[in-house]
Amino acid sequence: MESSQGTSPADSDPQITIVRRRPIPRKGHRKSRAGCIVCKKRKVKCDESLPQCGQCSRLGLSCQYTTAPANVSQVVGEPREVVQRQIHTHAPTFGIDDLKFFQNFLFHAYPPLPIEGWHVWQHVGQMSHGYTFLAHSMLGLGASHLAVLSGADYEQAALRHRVTAMTALNEHMRKPKYTRADADAAFAAMLNLTFQAAYMADGLTDFMTLVRGCESLDHFYYFRDQGSQSRQGFVVGNTLLPNFEDSAFKTFARATYVEKLRKLIGSSGEAESLDATVAEEFCVSLKRLAPICRSVPELQYLAMMQRIANFAVTNPAESYHEHTFLYERLGELSMEDFSSFIDPQNYVSRLIIMHMLTLDFVMSRKDVQDGNRLGSSEAYQKGYDCRKNMSVAWISQMLSELPNEYQVYADWIQRFSQGLTFSFDSDDEIWKPFLLHHGKANLPSSQYHGSVQEVES
Repeated sequence: MESSQGTSPADSDPQITIVRRRPIPRKGHRKSRAGCIVCKKRKVKCDESLPQCGQCSRLGLSCQYTTAPANVSQVVGEPREVVQRQIHTHAPTFGIDDLKFFQNFLFHAYPPLPIEGWHVWQHVGQMSHGYTFLAHSMLGLGASHLAVLSGADYEQAALRHRVTAMTALNEHMRKPKYTRADADAAFAAMLNLTFQAAYMADGLTDFMTLVRGCESLDHFYYFRDQGSQSRQGFVVGNTLLPNFEDSAFKTFARATYVEKLRKLIGSSGEAESLDATVAEEFCVSLKRLAPICRSVPELQYLAMMQRIANFAVTNPAESYHEHTFLYERLGELSMEDFSSFIDPQNYVSRLIIMHMLTLDFVMSRKDVQDGNRLGSSEAYQKGYDCRKNMSVAWISQMLSELPNEYQVYADWIQRFSQGLTFSFDSDDEIWKPFLLHHGKANLPSSQYHGSVQEVES
């Protein structure tokens, strides 16, 4: 009993050994480096919230990220969807009809004059991806051409592309410096816009203004190119480009154009002369306008057209050379003279313009008839058909607006233009009333012959 009472607790309990537990290892993870810039500088943990992390929001700091956080998809959607929206936003606005217009331009609607320009315009087509104004000018011309040929309702699309092309071209011309490609693209767009105006029912004023604009564009580029030392004339409106030999349009030079026509006409010239009766009646009609002319430019145009018509009978090659200057004069007129010349209320100038249009499509017809020797004559024919169709429409419109006292001066032009029946599908017989056709008169006597005697009496 005593012994049990004298035993201490330490003697009775077994020895306890305290063992230190091994620390539980932390889960392995990658340290996030997608926090905002501010938290990184402050060396605090960023919760990577969007659009502003919690730390910056609490302190009122401007939160910025160098890269999108890992949880960006939870806030703004999946990255794939973001990329698709961006692509859709910047996609071209061209549709199926635009592809049709572009194809029509490349094969049929490109400017038919000067002749043998197919290869030039194919090259220009390849440039269009780099110049918005050029692409839209091609689409606009293709749409207007197709509307005239097919009767389809493409006028609104043509006008939309025309306005876009003009706006972008004006912006392009504000550039302080130009490359050769820049100048060629601008010149090509101006030609496209000019020919498109020739396919528009209300495009006469635009046509005359753009022809004049081609001359202005020439001087605009020429005087800004300090390295240019020589200038050569183009056929259309005497439009010129610096360093002409490097231009894509170098084959459009007046000398080259006239040389091509000399080869087409041949050395004889007699078989290709304009019928003397047509030329004589045209000149008589011009002479009747002289007493009512009120300005020097009007008289100069009468003299120029008379030379062209007379040479068409005696020397066709020289006639075509003179014809290349027909529209150049517009670019040489002062702004005051030009505004007066295109004024719809200037009835003398309206009569002169009627004669210009008549002479132009008579002379241009021979270019198209002999045309391209590489098999593209159909394109020239269709382009010319559109121009002729619209020229007749313009003449008819101007005739309807002439006061009674001026109608007598338009007698021959009215009867001549009304005889120009046309068809886009018929053969060359439809052109015989006015083309250069082997030196033989083909005008119906009931309509045309005898007008000279009537005028003189």
